[in-house]
Amino acid sequence: MLSMEYFQTIWCPHVLCLRLAPILVVSSAKKAKEIMKTHDLQFSSRPAFLGQQTLSYKCSDLDFAPYNDYWREMRKLCTVQLFSSNKVQQFRSIREDGSFRMIERVSKLAIVSKPVNLSEMMMSLTSTITCRLVFDKRYEDEATVIWAMTYLMKNPRMMKKAQEQIRQLFRNKGFVDEDEVQRLEYLKAVVKETMRLQPALPRLVPRESTEKCTIDRYVIPPKTIVYVNAWATGRDPEALG
Repeated sequence: MLSMEYFQTIWCPHVLCLRLAPILVVSSAKKAKEIMKTHDLQFSSRPAFLGQQTLSYKCSDLDFAPYNDYWREMRKLCTVQLFSSNKVQQFRSIREDGSFRMIERVSKLAIVSKPVNLSEMMMSLTSTITCRLVFDKRYEDEATVIWAMTYLMKNPRMMKKAQEQIRQLFRNKGFVDEDEVQRLEYLKAVVKETMRLQPALPRLVPRESTEKCTIDRYVIPPKTIVYVNAWATGRDPEALG
């Protein structure tokens, strides 16, 4: 059996060997782009872990299914029948109604100076929308909302700026629909920064290489399990400039 030092010299210094399966951990934004975009086809499959097979009906769902004809057919079905722009717009009224009711509850609690359990409310909102849609595309990412509110509370100056923009654009209007939200440039920047600092999945769903591939002079063998560290790539100094 080859030693770890020999394997790293010949292949890649960031590759580990566990159970005879090479594992590559990617913490660089540049390398993540290489794997997920430039060489997406070579890293398009999924490893068959026992836990994933148990939770996903033997890897038959879209997230954990290996790259094959079945996966391509499932992706096409979801793209056309579930996640198309027309389908998203079709369920818009349900999302807006659920969001309005949640904001109304928050306002009532704020008037009487009662604490707001945002985690509980976001879970309730997601569950309500899910039940009404029957299928959950998770339009509301409760983790992102909670982290965004946390960062704003820790930075009163930024919170005030976000509040001023909302009040300036909509003043006394009681409800803001999805189209109008797009005008809130500063708030969108806050959400993007929150997702960079606190990604919903700190480590993305693992990929598996289908063939030998060379990335930045390193040769990645087939059947390599690839973990993209989203938490680290969001803090990559090279990407941030």
